[in-house]
Amino acid sequence: MPLTTTESDKTVILAELLAVWHQSNTANWDGYGATAIAEKTLHLTEVLVEKLPPHAPLPDVGAEADGHMTLEWRNGSDRLISVSVDPNLRLHYVAVIDREQHHGCVPYSPILPRSILNLVLDVTGA
Repeated sequence: MPLTTTESDKTVILAELLAVWHQSNTANWDGYGATAIAEKTLHLTEVLVEKLPPHAPLPDVGAEADGHMTLEWRNGSDRLISVSVDPNLRLHYVAVIDREQHHGCVPYSPILPRSILNLVLDVTGA
């Protein structure tokens, strides 16, 4: 992973985020009754990505059947963190670092809260 994130790196992730949203912005997008991802949720997630500090690795992005968008960082099978962006202005997270689990829910902030950022950095070794 690069030591710093460039604006062009963020542009790629933001384009991926938009593509995921286009595939999941209608009800039942997964064929199993998934909730449509709201444009508001896309915007909240974009802001989080745009405001990631330069030393933070960029996440993989995804959509969840409950209408949330996901930012995920992995480093092997035993180190990961997933942050779920809720349209009701909450960030849900779960992290597994070796065998230790961390999870919680915090109010949405346009800047990833320090507690979650620290888990991202711990997972990725950045």
